[in-house]
Amino acid sequence: GRENLEKTLADLDKEIADITESKDLTENQLESMNIPTDTVVENLTIREGRQHIDVVQDEVENQLHKEVEVIDGIKKSLQQRISEQFEQLCLLQEARQQIQADLQDKNIAQEIDIDQYNLTDKSSQISYKPDSMRVPKGSTTPQQWEDFSRYNKERADAEMMSSNRLREAVHHTLQRCANDLEAQKIATEYAYRKRIRETERAKDELEWQKKQTEDEIAELE
Repeated sequence: GRENLEKTLADLDKEIADITESKDLTENQLESMNIPTDTVVENLTIREGRQHIDVVQDEVENQLHKEVEVIDGIKKSLQQRISEQFEQLCLLQEARQQIQADLQDKNIAQEIDIDQYNLTDKSSQISYKPDSMRVPKGSTTPQQWEDFSRYNKERADAEMMSSNRLREAVHHTLQRCANDLEAQKIATEYAYRKRIRETERAKDELEWQKKQTEDEIAELE
């Protein structure tokens, strides 16, 4: 009945708002990936700009290249989810249009029924019509109309269920992407710290050797 369709329309409006919010969130997440992308590219560029003896391929560089791969994977994943949500939004809006049109038709039909119910042989503009009980061509039976409404409602329910499942999947994707990015960031930072410690140790060792050599030279003089 009409109440069912009105409730479905309200449910559709809520789901359309929810999936739109989820899509916006995913788009913001994708946009925020520009910062880690710029950072890792800058780090790699600085390292590639080193000269001769300083050019080394070490664990830091390996992790930076890995970070590029992780970020690219996240971007593809998010882009895919944005496309899926956009398609789902279109399907929900189509289902909503069908329900809305069905409701409008029912309201018009009800108004006609009320007008006809109130007619009497005393009403104005009443005239005799030949074959007045004839059913016009292309008319829909109440059963067909009911089936059509049921189909529209079932289609809307199915799209809302798909949309709900998609929003859950998107939520997990956003969490996984954030976790992957954080894990790689930790790995890169660890490689950097290790490399800095190694460099400091080597520098201290060289300074100690230099001092030893200078002391030996001083003794010889």
